[in-house]
Amino acid sequence: MFMKKNIFITAMILMLTVLLGTAPARADTEFDTGNKAENLLQSVKGITNIPGLLSEEHSVNRREEPGNFPQDFTDPGYKNSVKVMYQAMGKEDEQKEAMSRLDIIFSYRFVLNDGKNRQDIPREEIAVKLWSSMNALSGAFFDTQKGRVDYERMKRSEEYEEYLKLSYTLKNMDLGELKSREEKIAFWINLYNFIAIHGVIKLGIRDSVKDVRSFFKRVHYQIGDMFFSLDDIEHGILRGNRRYLIFRKGDRKFSFSIKQLEPRIHFALVCVSVSCPPITFYTPEKLDEELDMAARRFFNSGSVIIDRAKNHISLSRLFKWYKSDFGKNQKERLQFIAPYLYNEDDRKFLMENGEKIKIEYQDYNWSLNKT
Repeated sequence: MFMKKNIFITAMILMLTVLLGTAPARADTEFDTGNKAENLLQSVKGITNIPGLLSEEHSVNRREEPGNFPQDFTDPGYKNSVKVMYQAMGKEDEQKEAMSRLDIIFSYRFVLNDGKNRQDIPREEIAVKLWSSMNALSGAFFDTQKGRVDYERMKRSEEYEEYLKLSYTLKNMDLGELKSREEKIAFWINLYNFIAIHGVIKLGIRDSVKDVRSFFKRVHYQIGDMFFSLDDIEHGILRGNRRYLIFRKGDRKFSFSIKQLEPRIHFALVCVSVSCPPITFYTPEKLDEELDMAARRFFNSGSVIIDRAKNHISLSRLFKWYKSDFGKNQKERLQFIAPYLYNEDDRKFLMENGEKIKIEYQDYNWSLNKT
């Protein structure tokens, strides 16, 4: 099925190449040809999540795409078709923007905070100023009750422009300036959430992060002279290099890992999707209280549904993916949840019947958490 679909995409790209390559040099015909090409490109996007089916699975060992004829042709073919289409329509500004986005999407790694570095902020003040900027953005553009983000308003705002400029200064930051455990956890949670938001805006994601292949592995920030992906931050730093062993032996980033796992991070990290926990801002001073609040909000808003009569519980898929973070067995995991539930009968039910309850995991909705 994959090959048939990918070959079909290849055929459509070929049609684009022929259509655009044979257009006469008259302005009216060029514009008409451009419209036809644009319609055809939209058809390609309609059957694939660019660049989802336009490549095979990424090879972790080789750090490249294995490659086959459809992929080798469609990746550059799609980019060339987009370029020529905009030329045919006389839309040079839109062409530059589109090609810039495609260059980012098709690359192995894209560093979001690669703008011009500021030298006017002392190294020890970078984290504080970045926190202040993040807090301003969260107050202006986050709906913490519904867990939604107003991406469209945010990307046009002065507050976001200021945040971008501050994110460039992370290249000057010394992570050793983060001293306490609370300071480290709050910093990495907030940074994770804002990198994800930055990625959505930079890549023009409209529907889901799943529209960009390996989003969590390929989106990076530079901090000092090191590069951190979202996976690096979640699994390597905040989960103490658990499960995936993100940081290999000799990787300097491993020294920043949080050694003692804080399981409540899972209710604070936001993967910019509908099923993710509601987004908010975290502070070192009130971190424990804020993480407790995040857990309560997450558990009592549909992520935990209990039917005592049927001895049944429906859980967010997070509890399947990261079950070892919440306890060694089912009883421990359900007892972890119990104190955060508002309903006293539900709390008692989980504490007394943890090992007997039938668990069902909910489907995960990866749709973008936009307003």
